[in-house]
Parts: sequence; C-alpha cells; structure tokens
Amino acid sequence: MFVSRVTLAITSRMKEEVEELNDAVNLERLPRAFKAQYDHVDSPHCLENTRAGVLQEIQGWIDNKDAKGQMFWLSGEVGTGKTTIALTVAQILASNDKILSASFFCSSRLSAAERDMDMIFPTLAYLLAEHDRRFRLRFFEVVKSREFRGALLYEQLKRLIIDPLLSIQAEGRSQRPTFFVIDALDECDDRTTPKRILQALHQCIPLIPSLKVFISGRPIPSFEQTYKRDCDEVLYLHDVEPHIRNSDIRVFISNQLRQAAEIRKLPDSWPSSDYIEKLVKMAGGLFIFASTVCMYIQNYRGDPEYCLREVVDLSARPGGWRRVLDGLYKQVLRDAANELVDSRRALCRTVLGTIILLQTPLTIEDLCELRGLRAGDLRGLLMDFRPVLIVPERGDQPILAIHTSFRDFLMDQTRAPPECYICPERLHKEILVRLLGCMQALKPDICDIGRYKFDAEVQNLALRPAETISGLLAYACRHWADHLALVQYDAKQDSDLLQALDQFCGTKLLNWIETLSLLGDLRTCVSSLNKARAWHSKTVGTKLDYKDVMDDAYRAVLEFYPAVKECPAQTYFSFLLFSPTESLLRKLYPETISGGVHVLHGAERVWSRCLRTIDVPHEVHAVSISPNSEQILSRSYEGTLNLWDGPTGELKLRLGDEGDSGEKSHFAGFLSDQKLFGEMGRRWDQTMYVWCAETGLVERTVSHSAPSDYDDDIWLSRLELRRLISRSSNSMLCWPAILDLNIGEVKCELRDSELYSPETSTLSPDGKYAAIGTKYRGVIVWNAVTGDIHGIFTGPTGWVLSVSFSPDSQLVAASDNIIRVWEVASGNLITSLRGHAAQVNTVRFSLDGQYIVSGSNDKTIKFWRFERQQDFEPYAGGHSEWIECIDYAEDGSLVATGSWDGTILLWDPKTGLPRAPLGRSGCAVRQVYFVGQGQSLISMSTPHGGFTYVWDKWDLVSGTPQSLFRTSRRLRGLVPTMPLELGNHSNPREQPGMIYLEEVTMETSGNSEGSVEGRVARTHPIPIQQSRANTSEFRLHEGWVLNPQGRPLCWVPPVYRGKYAVHGRVMALGGGNGKVLFLGFD
Repeated sequence: MFVSRVTLAITSRMKEEVEELNDAVNLERLPRAFKAQYDHVDSPHCLENTRAGVLQEIQGWIDNKDAKGQMFWLSGEVGTGKTTIALTVAQILASNDKILSASFFCSSRLSAAERDMDMIFPTLAYLLAEHDRRFRLRFFEVVKSREFRGALLYEQLKRLIIDPLLSIQAEGRSQRPTFFVIDALDECDDRTTPKRILQALHQCIPLIPSLKVFISGRPIPSFEQTYKRDCDEVLYLHDVEPHIRNSDIRVFISNQLRQAAEIRKLPDSWPSSDYIEKLVKMAGGLFIFASTVCMYIQNYRGDPEYCLREVVDLSARPGGWRRVLDGLYKQVLRDAANELVDSRRALCRTVLGTIILLQTPLTIEDLCELRGLRAGDLRGLLMDFRPVLIVPERGDQPILAIHTSFRDFLMDQTRAPPECYICPERLHKEILVRLLGCMQALKPDICDIGRYKFDAEVQNLALRPAETISGLLAYACRHWADHLALVQYDAKQDSDLLQALDQFCGTKLLNWIETLSLLGDLRTCVSSLNKARAWHSKTVGTKLDYKDVMDDAYRAVLEFYPAVKECPAQTYFSFLLFSPTESLLRKLYPETISGGVHVLHGAERVWSRCLRTIDVPHEVHAVSISPNSEQILSRSYEGTLNLWDGPTGELKLRLGDEGDSGEKSHFAGFLSDQKLFGEMGRRWDQTMYVWCAETGLVERTVSHSAPSDYDDDIWLSRLELRRLISRSSNSMLCWPAILDLNIGEVKCELRDSELYSPETSTLSPDGKYAAIGTKYRGVIVWNAVTGDIHGIFTGPTGWVLSVSFSPDSQLVAASDNIIRVWEVASGNLITSLRGHAAQVNTVRFSLDGQYIVSGSNDKTIKFWRFERQQDFEPYAGGHSEWIECIDYAEDGSLVATGSWDGTILLWDPKTGLPRAPLGRSGCAVRQVYFVGQGQSLISMSTPHGGFTYVWDKWDLVSGTPQSLFRTSRRLRGLVPTMPLELGNHSNPREQPGMIYLEEVTMETSGNSEGSVEGRVARTHPIPIQQSRANTSEFRLHEGWVLNPQGRPLCWVPPVYRGKYAVHGRVMALGGGNGKVLFLGFD
C-alpha cells in the first residue's frame, strides 16, 4: 500500500512536470515583445528620496481598493522623467508577492515589436501566464481554439486577459490584485494608440474589479479629453510644484556627481553646493538635461572641475533651456571630436548620422555589418558619445540615442555645428544603397518551411525568422522604401542608386515579398511598393527599367495577398502562374514558375481593372468607401456591418448581431476616415450611431423609435423609403420631387415619373441631376433644375440595383449583373466592369473618382481602378456575364458552360476557344450535363423575372434544342431555389448511367406553424455518361487547388472560383468574367 501511494505520488508529480513543460513550450510560442518588460529596459529607476510626492500619490492609488479608481494616467512633457517613475512603479509592484503584475514599456528606440500596439495585450497576457499558473491554465483554454493575431484591440484584451480572469472569478476563488504598467504609449508607430488602448481598457476592465492599470505618456491635446474621461486618476508632472521638482533634480545631480567624484578620487567637497544649484537652475525641471549633464561629466576624460565650469558657463547664454541644451550637445561633440584623428571624424559623423536616421535601432552587430566595421572599431568611434548615446557592451543589443532631442539637434542646420550637421537626403541615399546590397542575400524559402505548408502548419514559425533572417536583413526588407521616399532625386548623381534598384527588382523582388510574409509584415510590402511608385513621379523624363516592374508587383501583391499571407512560398507559384502573360514579372522570373501546375489556356493578357477582391462571409447589400480610399464598409442583408482594410482585404471591425433577434443596420457610411455613422437596432427601436472606425466604440447616439400604433408593414415601408431619398449640398431627392433644403420647398417635380418604377435613386453631388435605376428599362437621368428627362441610359437588361454619381457629377455608374459607367452629358457608355459571379447589389465611386467599389451576392467586394481617359480593351470571347455551371465531356474533347446571360458555350480544351453559343434569349442557364457519349447536352434554364424552369436537350451537331419539360411552382410567394434536384442514388430502382430529376412541389403543411414542405410529384430518368469525368482527385477547395493527397498546389484568384470541372489532369474553371481558364497538372 505504501509503495502504491509513493508510485501514485511520483506519477502525479511527473504528470504535473510534463504539463508544466508543455505549458512553458506553448507559452514560448506566443507572439510578444521580448524587450518590453520593465527589467529589460535600460533606464534608471527613481533614486531614494526623489519623486517622493509623486510616488506617494501613486502608492495611495495602488493601496486603494475602491473599484472606481482602476486607471491612473501619468502625464508629462518630454524629459520630465515619466519612464523613470513608471520603472519604479513596476519594480514596486513586482516585488510584492501578494500582487500579480505585468508591464509594457513602449519605445521608438527599440525594435518594431516594442512600439507595435498589437503587441501590448499579448505581451501582458504572456507575463501574467508566466507568473500565475491558474491564469495560465484558463488562458490556454480560452486561446487554444481562437485566433487573436490581428484582432481588434478590444477583442485582444477581452480574449487574452479578461476572459481568463473572469473564469477564475467565476470559480469563486480569491484572485490576487492584478496591475499593469504601460509606459510611453505616444511612442508607438500608430499615433492613435493612446486613444485606442484607453478606450479598450475603459470598456473591459470594469468587468474585473481587482484589475488596475497605470499608464504614462506625453500630454497630447487631441487625446486629452479621452484620458480625462477614461482614466479615474490623472497626474500632470508639469503641475508638480517647481520646488519639489528642483529638489528631486538636486538629489539626482548630487548622487550622480558624487559617484563620479569617488571614481576619480576627488575631495568630498566636490562638487560645491554652488555648482549644484546652478545646474539645478539650468535644468529648469527637466530630468533629461540633468541626466545628460551628469553623463557628460562622468565620461569626460579630462579634469572634471574644468568640465563642470564649462557646463555652468552655458547658463550665461540667452535663449532658454533649448539653447542651453544645444550648447551642451555642442560641447559633447567638440570633446568627442578632439579624441579622433581627422581621417576618423568623417566616418564618425556618418555612423552617428546612420544611427539617428534609422527607422528602428540596429544592434552593434547589425550596424557593423551595414557600415562594414568591426565591433571594436565601432565602440572606439562612439566611446566619447556616451553622454548622448547608449552604447551597450553586448553585440546583440541596439545602439540608442538617449533622447530624441539629440537627433533633432544634429538635423537642424541652424543649431548643429557645420562639421557635425547631418544632411538627411544624402545619408538616406547612402543607407538605401547599402540596404539594397544587403538584400542580395535573400533566397527562396529562406526559412526552410517548404512549398506546400501553410503558416498555421509550421511549428515554431514565430522563431524561424529570427533564426534564419538577420536583424539587418529584416530591417532592409521592412524599411528600404522608407529611406527611398526621403531621397531627393538627382539624375546626375543617382546612377548608383538606379543601378541598385534595377538589380533588386530584376533578381530579388519575389524573395523580398516572400520574406516579408514570413516576418508577418506583408502589409509593409503594399505600403513599400506604393512609396516606390510615388517616388517614380519625381523621376519624370528618366527611363527607369524597374518602374513597370514595381507597378506589376503592386498589382500582384493586391491580387494574391491572401495566398502569400497564408502560404509565403506561393509567391513563386500562384503569384506568377495567374499573372498576365504580358506581365514583366513573368518575363523577369520565368524559371520560378514551376510546381507541376500550368495555365494551358485562358490566361489574361494584361491586368484586369479589378485591383482587389475581398472575400466576405455574407452577401453584400451595400458598400461605402472612406475618403482616403483605404477602408471599405460593407453591410450584409442580415444588417451586420464589416469594416475592411482596402489594401489587404483584412477585417478590421464588425458591428451588429447575426440572427433574427440581434441588432441590425439599415444604412451606414463614413463621416471621415476615422468615424462611421449608421442606423443600428431592432425593428422597432432604431438608433443613429457614430462609431470610432479604429475601435468600434460608440461616440454619439440619437434614438428614434417607431410609434406604437405602427404596424409591421408600415414601419418596413418607412425603412424602404430611404433608398429613394438622397441629397446633395443644397437639394434632396424625395421621389418624385426635388426639394430645396435652403427654403424647405419643392424645387421641381420630375416629369413623366409615373412611367417609371424606381428601384434605387440618387442625386448628383452638384445637385444638377437625379438618376433612378429601373427594372428592365435601364437608368433614367433627369435634369434636377428643370425636371425634364436628360437621358435614358440603356444597357442593363435586368434589375438595376444601384446607381451612383462620380464626385464631379460627370459620370454615373449603375449595376445589375454588370457594372456600367456612362458620361452624363453625352450618355456615352465609358466602360463595363465584369467579374462578379452574382448580381451586383451596390456600386460607389471613391471620393477622388479614381476607384469604384462594388458588392455582390457572390460574397465578394471588388475594388476597381477607374481612369476615364483610358482606352480599355473591349470585351471579347466567352459569356457576357458570369458562368453559372460547367461540365466536361466524358472523352475530354469538350467543356460546356452555362451563364446567367442565357447562353451555353462549348469550349475546345486544346485551344481554349469557344464555339458559337447555344441558348434561349432572356434566360439564365443554371445547369448543364453531357449525356450519352457526349453528342447531347441537357440544360436547365430560368427565364429572367419568371418562376419557370425549362429543361432542354441539345443536339451538339446541329445545335437545335428539344424541349423536355418545364415546371412552375409559386405558392404564397415562396419559390424554391431548386425545384428540380438530382436523385440521391440511394433508391435501388436507380440504374447506372442515369440521373433522376425530381420535380418537387412546395406545399404548406396543416400544422399551426404553417411550415412549407417539399413533395416529389414526378421523377424524370435521363441517361448520362457511364463514368463522370469530374470525379478526378484534383479539386478546388476554399480557393485552393488540391492534389490527390489533399495538399495545396496553387491559389486560384476569386474571379475563377465559380464552377469547375476536371478531366484527368486538366481542370476547367468557369470565371465571373464569363471566360474559362484551363489548368494542366504534371
């Protein structure tokens, strides 16, 4: 018995150790900022007897158990010692075993992670999980099945921190008080970080009364109301009594100089109290000045007394503390230069300029590699700059400027000495050329992941880049375009730069795109290419070989962003496989197009006008585009709102509830790039909201409920009326009249309006035109001043679902199944945009008129480039609308496609060309099947606007149809989407080589709920091919072509994801553009 107990105890202990080891391994996989914790920050803490009043007030807040005081904001100007205080607070909390604490110190001087707002909450959650096992267990339960990377800040905080703490709280166990310390939010890359973090905290932390947050940062006027509203305690360091600040600085200076005196073996009376008082007065309450002075004196190689007198003499100069600080910087530079020989001074200035111009700091090792120096030489150069630079002993630590004021000083020609002035334009070009040379080390699959693997399948993916991609190479990939944007182009002096850019584009461009994806920074690729393309505008009249390559790469990244993000190696496959045949990328990198997949026929010659396709989880009922064209807001039929990032297609925000009982939006749009507006609520309680586009938090509301005596139909009609009301600056269209908003009276009535039934309407921005979309009668445009019909724009054959004017009122766009754009004055059709695979519910121009955004029932949003002066290639070949169905003949000699335009096309897989069309006018072809040995074809069509289903059998030799039968089912307005369905082949009477078309009648049952049921009325057996060719093992799944083993071969662009058929090793893909793409497999 004793042995059994001992064995059980050992087994239990081993199990716990294994679990703890697994927890540790899982914890290390979490993305976080490694150097953001307080004990990794290279800054001093508060000295004893300094900041006593401030720390006492903070300690009182820590000890106060009142749940109302959960957030403390410490505000202070540059140089007032905020970080020092925050470090001290973090140390106090960490030393208390009864408190659970975590910290995040943002810094613009460290790596990108330490200034990335998306890393703040994951890092805090990691630190809590590291120090508290109960939190760790709940933390893994919450996050193991949920993706939080790229989630909204509110969702990150809720999932990673609040939900685990709530789980502990729900168990009724006592939970240690939890504290967060977050310093220098204003140093994050995104300038909206303070506001967004505060809003997320303000919304979440009341759920956990034991959670408190200490935040420090500069006073930012635009955010002042936010932290005054969201923070319970606010302390302004500049409001601290001057004598208290001076007292703290006095203690600090005395302590630091006393240490220098002990090292130099100076008398105990040094420095004199008179000198200390002069230094305190010079500091003017700024700790940054006091710190720089002390560092300068401590590192001075000569007589400290002489150095101290020189510093004190600066106080006699006029100009305030900035002039005094400039004098101190000049003295540091002069003394450092005196220690260098003339040949080393120019190199020193270049190295110093490189340090301050870098977008993010580099380690000593990386900086040495960039400048071609040895570590010892670099430290020797910078030894005497320690008063203004942090030069670490370890080579893997970054070199940092102690304060940003030193950078500003060196780059200001009016302040810096001529021999020390850093010319940014010249040095940026030199740095750029070196970075482009560094990227010649890029290679395919640099992290050895493999072609077929998705990021989600790679173990320890977050650690792979750090192991295989050097810090300098990662910096070069992320920031070369930032330096390019700051270079002033000079045709006479920039030949070396142009040569380096040509070499990079011709040999390493694809490697760069793949590497950024591996680094998790693919969005930087979009912005970098945009910056490079913008720089081209400065090079007018210069032939640049790489200019068109950059344009091609930009289009390709937008098109294939989802594929490259999910599987970086697709840069060498889908990226080039589906690029146009005339793309320079295909010509520059032909050897990389491999992998056993080939485009046999149907490849586009040039890029389409669709820049970006965003796959969304719902049918798109309405879209709106932000003023800067960077964000797209979509609304579903269910009433949910989704905010999308335009360049990447990633979801940024979701508003509203799914389901019948949730809150829904009936209309929404942009007030500005930062604000959304819209109506949200349940049917009887609609409220107008203004949301923050960054956080999704409500900023204003206006409630308006329907009267209690409204019945359901009247209320819904009121909501529907909004689609027939639009306004410009001074006029409103309220069908069929134009109202003058200045006087509140009818300006004019639209003549002959009774002849047309408007389905949608709009008013031009200048108020001169009114347009409506009709059912089967095109777009009608009225003169909004006289009320006369200006023109009838024909072309749409179906139901016009959306009409929109361009911002300058010169163009009007409308959509049914195709988007068409007319010139308002002449009525000429400018262009037609095809690519959606279902009806287009909404179309809008961007504010600058350069883009069109559309949303469709095919669950996509498309972002189109529109240049009215461009002569677009006319539409030719294929169907005029999307392909609805596709089938392969048994012998592989033909492919049949049916389209919404009512035509059936037979394609030759050997040439990829179609024959003359078959079909019935005014019908949409829904299904096609080859029968027999491929000499005949069965089709099912639906007449537009009707509820009849027509089945035909076509003789493919003569092209004549034989009508099989037609059905019509319409009961109480309910129409089944597919009244004729394929048999399930479970019936033993079914014979091989036959399909059974079941004619289903929809009937209402007699129960109290009146549900609708289907009943098989008749069964029609039809002979088909004995062996279906489309049972091949190659298949299309969620946008990826999969091989027989189920591994992805290539990603297919959304335009070709409608229907597909396979015969052997050839796949035919029916596109939303009405064409067929043929893929061959090795």
